[in-house]
Amino acid sequence: AELRTFQNEEIVFNLRVIGSSVLLLAQLCSAATISTESAFMQWFLHNGGVINGIEVAKFPAMGRGFAANRNLLENEKILQIPSKLIFSTKNMPNYLDDRTRKVLDTLGSDAALYAWLLLERHKPDSFFKPYLDILPAYVPSLVYFNQTELQELQSSTLINEVLEMQSSARADYRAFLGAYNKVMSRRADTSVPVEEVSYDEYLWAMSMFNSRGLRFQGPVYMAPMADIFNFQPHPAARPANNGDFFAKHHKLDASGISVFSDRAHKLSDPTNIAGGQQVFEDYGDNSDEIYFKYHGFVADENPFRCAILGLDAIGTDLVGLLPSGANSLASTGQSAGGLLPGISATHRALVDALEFQRLPSKCVDRVVDPTAENSLVANSATATTGGYFGKGLEVMLILLSFTEKEASHCMHYISTSTSNSASHGKNKAAAKNWPGIFKECKFSAAEEFLRSVRSTKPTAKTNVLESQAPGTLNHRVLTTIHRFLELNLERDNVTSSIADDSLILSDLQSQLSVPASDSSTDSATQKALLHKYLAVKYRFHRKKLLLNVAERYGASSVATKLTTSHGLAMSATRVGGENSEDPDSPAWMSEDFSDSSLSALSAALMDNKGRRLEVNGVAADDASAEDLLRTPLSMDAPLSEKIRVFNAWFHSLSPAPCHIAAKEIPEFRMGTITTKSIEKGEIYLGISTTHGGIMDSEVAQNGPNKDVSGLIARIVAQYPKRDDFHELLFFLLHERFVRKEQSFYWPYLSLLPTYEDMENNAFVPLLWGEEDVKTRLGPSDVAGLIGDYHIKTRNRYNSLVKMPLIKEFFPDVPGADERNVGIFSFRNYQWATVILDSRAIWWAGKRHLVPMLDFVNCQEHSIDKSLLHSTVLDPSGKYAITKAAREFQAGEQLFENYGQPNHIYFTYHGFLLQNNSHDCVHLEMPLTSSDLAAINVQKAAPVLQKLRLSPSKPSLLPVCLTHPVAPMVWAFLAVKTNTFESLHEKQLLGKANVPGADALLSMLDERLAQYSAFQPSGHRAAEQLLAAEVQHLLMVRGKVAQDRALQAAQEDYDEL
Repeated sequence: AELRTFQNEEIVFNLRVIGSSVLLLAQLCSAATISTESAFMQWFLHNGGVINGIEVAKFPAMGRGFAANRNLLENEKILQIPSKLIFSTKNMPNYLDDRTRKVLDTLGSDAALYAWLLLERHKPDSFFKPYLDILPAYVPSLVYFNQTELQELQSSTLINEVLEMQSSARADYRAFLGAYNKVMSRRADTSVPVEEVSYDEYLWAMSMFNSRGLRFQGPVYMAPMADIFNFQPHPAARPANNGDFFAKHHKLDASGISVFSDRAHKLSDPTNIAGGQQVFEDYGDNSDEIYFKYHGFVADENPFRCAILGLDAIGTDLVGLLPSGANSLASTGQSAGGLLPGISATHRALVDALEFQRLPSKCVDRVVDPTAENSLVANSATATTGGYFGKGLEVMLILLSFTEKEASHCMHYISTSTSNSASHGKNKAAAKNWPGIFKECKFSAAEEFLRSVRSTKPTAKTNVLESQAPGTLNHRVLTTIHRFLELNLERDNVTSSIADDSLILSDLQSQLSVPASDSSTDSATQKALLHKYLAVKYRFHRKKLLLNVAERYGASSVATKLTTSHGLAMSATRVGGENSEDPDSPAWMSEDFSDSSLSALSAALMDNKGRRLEVNGVAADDASAEDLLRTPLSMDAPLSEKIRVFNAWFHSLSPAPCHIAAKEIPEFRMGTITTKSIEKGEIYLGISTTHGGIMDSEVAQNGPNKDVSGLIARIVAQYPKRDDFHELLFFLLHERFVRKEQSFYWPYLSLLPTYEDMENNAFVPLLWGEEDVKTRLGPSDVAGLIGDYHIKTRNRYNSLVKMPLIKEFFPDVPGADERNVGIFSFRNYQWATVILDSRAIWWAGKRHLVPMLDFVNCQEHSIDKSLLHSTVLDPSGKYAITKAAREFQAGEQLFENYGQPNHIYFTYHGFLLQNNSHDCVHLEMPLTSSDLAAINVQKAAPVLQKLRLSPSKPSLLPVCLTHPVAPMVWAFLAVKTNTFESLHEKQLLGKANVPGADALLSMLDERLAQYSAFQPSGHRAAEQLLAAEVQHLLMVRGKVAQDRALQAAQEDYDEL
């Protein structure tokens, strides 16, 4: 018996624990239980938590928060949360057994944490129970909003973002259920019914992490006590800086998380009285969309509020406004396709010459008068950047204001200046004289005019449009901007004005029986009212911002619509603050036209002490790096030279961040090394999905290679079902074998292994002959896997090569043999297939060729073998980010662990790992005619159906055999041994059992004998695979035999 005493002001409990029963001997005062707040505080302090100068309190209209109990200094440490109390992936192994953790790891880091939180919530004796008890039952984030409620946002962009978020949440929930059921099936006591986890519960867990979690360079941490602070922007203005301000006041180390006050607090300060001495926190450089989508609130004041403006869905309408002669109706050179259908051929050519890949957009800040009294906005960066459409969007609007004559003049200058440059087919973005182009084409003059418009406060007596002579470029640009703003309003089908929304908010506030910002209510009516209140509040602030921008540009028609029941509430996720450009922008958007145009490359090649790193000779000055990009690069150039050019090219694309560089490494041919020390979980590479050099089907369809995009358009017109693999394959073949040195991607493509490299290496099974597969792999069922791969590849090629579209598109060239009679030869098709299957990085359900990232070699960590590679999209969906799975020192080769078995590595990637902890042996287990004859097929049908085996003819079950043996293997063996009925009665179907173990041991002995009798071929790679399979099969056999002996002994004991 164990006696525990819990004491607090209200009650004393004596708990005597006997076995699994708890006898509660209590002397109750007036209270029946310890208050949840007191229990939580006691738990926090007892486990090492530290609170300094603040205390938990309740505040009207805000709920729980922190109050100061003394004066606080800025940057004073006020909280210390021990690591043992924090929900994080790093902490999971301390609370979950290995099997459970590995199951949850398959869900991804964030979803694994949601699952862990739900497991703890369903555990009556959870260590975290005092914390779980104080968590809110509900957070009104947008994931909970229904279709009707979403329409109240009056923002098509935000509605689409939320619908995607809801769709992803439903898919994640389905994956969670599979993992949850797997975990529950492994409980020690399976007699207790499994508690179901509803979709609402899953959303609750997700919203807890979204609204309360702290993110440190990617990973999320839910830290008790740190999540109690309420939001209020810092009184001192600051420019956005990727969350640097928040990170400054929240420190993570091995001991836990420390929180520092982000402002001074004086109890005597009259400005604090209204808040009831509350201590607030600034959550960072976030837009309203972030707070609403994930945190479930809309701030009264947010210095980082902005409204997204773009050409999506309105571009065609805007084209109709073009000056006479600029649109297709008034021009002989019509161009129907591209980014802006209907635009004239000349304007379309200019769009292409400026290297737009997508229609630009910008999250526009409000325009602030620097003389305003409100220091929070008047002194911020918004005072100078407010109302700015961003380089890309502004240039596009100016371009759409050009007459046909102006567009033709600009195109002539670009083509003349480019042809006279020394690019020699190299990166055209680096070769073009952007300052000269912008000056000659009048872009610079128009930009300067718009800058002056934004900096001049409008008055009732001035009209900026009327101040410009009709027909001039300035007048046309302003007219285009006015129409652009009008179309953005129309896109969202706004049905209320700013004044209307104000009245609606007042009415909703009075209807709410609880404060509007209190999310604890579980009443359906109250939730519906709260949802509408927040949606209207969101659109109200957005309309005020757009009215401010419209007035600055003199768009009176837009201002009228916003004040007469035709409003606007645009939406976007901010990335990088007010001055950040849309990641779809071409190279010139960030061009400052200074002498140090390669400053990004220069910075990337510095270590953390400012010293230049030596990476295959790239540590030259900026001029040398620029020379590399201008120097013709032959396919026959030395590998070291290709790597030097690639590093310069890649860094010129401004990856953010980039802490690795390509390097020649003889053992691997090449790889990547770190340019600074990298912490575990730190983002070491961030690449724009549109101008970061990535090759995928999206760029193939919509990018600057109009030949390939035209081919895809013609294919889709005939065969509407999209083919992500082949669209990218056509793109790759065209850039590599048609454009060659003229390709924008050539510095990357030149480093890819050639067909000859693959053939000489002899480690690429797709290039082996049929006889090679048999003689090299003999008894291994991987031979059948590779044979199927060969057949699938050949069949796909045979189908494609018959298509007239393909035959016409790829030109014939003289070949050395019948396999290479054109660009679209089977030889080249095999090469491209190997490249895509071995090097592609996956996210959002599609494959992508990612320069630099696909040069990272694979290796397991010597200690923690569960650390796996993951590349994901950032919240904006416009950057692909990769985090380090472990720590790396500066100059060390960076490795990633893909977490695949060796037969996958061998078949598709052309390598294998020794002592691969994720390994298993690919086996094809036979269900023979005699097996089927011995069983009652009708009764076995449900099992066979789940195993996808035929009940009427022999078939093979492909498995990846390891230990512990998978349930599907035990179910298969139950059918094969005709014991499935008796095992089902004993509730052992799909579980380890003696008859199944005997059958499996017999199969393994037979297979091992085949390996022993096989005559090695002398092929090094094949022999390595066979040796690894034998070693793994012997391990499985030994463990199955051991388990079988123990189980047989248990059965004998039970019978006795």
